[in-house]
Amino acid sequence: MNVSNNKMHETHEIHEFSTGINFEQRGNGWVSLGFTGQYMNSTIRDIPKVVERSIANEEFALVEGSSREQAAIIGRSVGSGNDIWSVIAVVTRGKDEVGRSVTVHRYFLCQGEHKLRVILAWWEQNNRPTFNPFDFQVLGSPHSFAGEVPPPSDLEQIEQILSLFKEQAQPQEDKEQILPLSREESVFTGQLGEKPQPRFAQGFDQQQILATSTGGTKPQTDTEEVWQFKKLPIVLDPTPQYDLYSINALAIKKCNLSKNGLPVSWAFNVEALVKPERFQIIQPASEKAVERIKRAIASTSQVKINTVNIDEAA
Repeated sequence: MNVSNNKMHETHEIHEFSTGINFEQRGNGWVSLGFTGQYMNSTIRDIPKVVERSIANEEFALVEGSSREQAAIIGRSVGSGNDIWSVIAVVTRGKDEVGRSVTVHRYFLCQGEHKLRVILAWWEQNNRPTFNPFDFQVLGSPHSFAGEVPPPSDLEQIEQILSLFKEQAQPQEDKEQILPLSREESVFTGQLGEKPQPRFAQGFDQQQILATSTGGTKPQTDTEEVWQFKKLPIVLDPTPQYDLYSINALAIKKCNLSKNGLPVSWAFNVEALVKPERFQIIQPASEKAVERIKRAIASTSQVKINTVNIDEAA
């Protein structure tokens, strides 16, 4: 192996665990007989406390009843210092014994701040596994991944999207040039693939949010209001649908641009999130989801957004 590529092909340990349910087989599938309150199919003996806290604080949660047959994907870094984990949750819909919908999660995690791309690469190369109670795992035996992580590609689309965001977020007299991704950022950004024209959720602009947050009046754009706007996530239109590496790269750049106290965090193909304000990038699953998420974020913006990292579960 070429020494220069060692870092791209180092071996990573990827753990997993799933929502705990009692279940039974029905035909080729399964039905839930109720939640157990514990996790199942886990490869890790002790789930990191920072991961448990993030889950308890509903940072991977969809609004009840909003899960889809097509999986929603949520990725975020949790923790700080030497205790940082990258976590991806694959959220799908199942049914209970009487046919009611249940939302279940399958979590994949890797220690380290910039490992979301590693998890994505492993996940895609293993047929994108979703929740499956019959996919039994061996406790203490994580998945080992030494495959190739997609390298940085053409970052033009990311820069274009972030430039548009910067235009919305900054007053005319305070606009700054969007700098290219730093070398460190480029290492952890993903492959873009095709280049659709970037679009933001229609009507989700600065003045609308600021007017909502001040009781309906259209305010002057001052530093505090711009700061508040930059606290909010970028909500993309449902189409074109970006690949997960692009979403992750956007979240990295947004995190470094906004400095809003939130980690790299993104949600893909979601109908409704319990805590949408705790994300950097959101790509909703539908036009209705755009409106639903916009309303939830606007409602949150009525409160001074300096509490996005409160550990409510504690």
